[in-house]
Amino acid sequence: MALRWARLRVVLTLVLLCSAAATAQERELSHTERFTDSRERLEDVERDRTAALAANPNDVDALLSRARARLQLGKAAEGLADFELASTIAPERADVRGQLALAHVRLGRLASAKVAGDAALALDAENPSAHYALGLILLTATTETETAIQHFERAVARGPTASEVRFDLLRACSRAGDRVCATVQLRALRILLSSSDARVLHSKGLVAALNGDLDQAVASFRQVPQASPPLPFAPLEGALAMGRALARKGQAEQALALFQEGVRRFPDSVEAHYDLAQALQRAGRVQEAQAEFAAIQQLGRKLGVDATTAAPKRPRP
Repeated sequence: MALRWARLRVVLTLVLLCSAAATAQERELSHTERFTDSRERLEDVERDRTAALAANPNDVDALLSRARARLQLGKAAEGLADFELASTIAPERADVRGQLALAHVRLGRLASAKVAGDAALALDAENPSAHYALGLILLTATTETETAIQHFERAVARGPTASEVRFDLLRACSRAGDRVCATVQLRALRILLSSSDARVLHSKGLVAALNGDLDQAVASFRQVPQASPPLPFAPLEGALAMGRALARKGQAEQALALFQEGVRRFPDSVEAHYDLAQALQRAGRVQEAQAEFAAIQQLGRKLGVDATTAAPKRPRP
């Protein structure tokens, strides 16, 4: 057992090292950039929509299309300006507010994203973009995993083939310890995506960890860095999933070591601080746990969101 744990620890430490330079905010938010078209096509879209807007400056759909293209081209300020103008021209359209919310999430403006998302839901309580954006905010900056799951599920209900939403729903279900939910989403992703897709491989690792199959989890996680699209948050998320699996197996010291390493390498991750806080509580190290909960609150303020330390309900078998 000692040798097996040593091998797992070496593998996971190496995986963590693969993206130690990335910040936690980049890890959580970069997933929205994974589903991009070719640069040439995006530039064509930008030119075509610009021409359409020259003829009709109030063409909201052209503004939205150009905004999405500009955001994916890295023109953040111009894209956001288009989204803002579209919401000014058509304040009654929930889809415009919802897409504005997602744009703010992509740019790391979580407080502004929440305002736009809430405004979209006030117009249409089932707007999928707004639910997706609010779910991402909660997954990134708070411990409200169950509420994030509810938002993702409502987004999926309106767009059942949206692989990016299903992937983030699976991530949230894994974090909450919900094996049924995670397994259902993995089955859907296997239909929607290639078996070599990084999101499928990472999801297989998360589900394997939930099921206590540590060898399979490690095997899946090791394939993710070489696969496409890139998942910068995957190393930390995989290590934390392994830590939770070890904790369920009663290997508390090994789990605690993984959580501590995760926080050390990714100090801006709410998820890492939360898992470490729970592990410290279970070990009776109350003061250290309180320090981690305080760090979560501080990160929430930094991200412009009121983070809560209320424990998510887990697990649903």
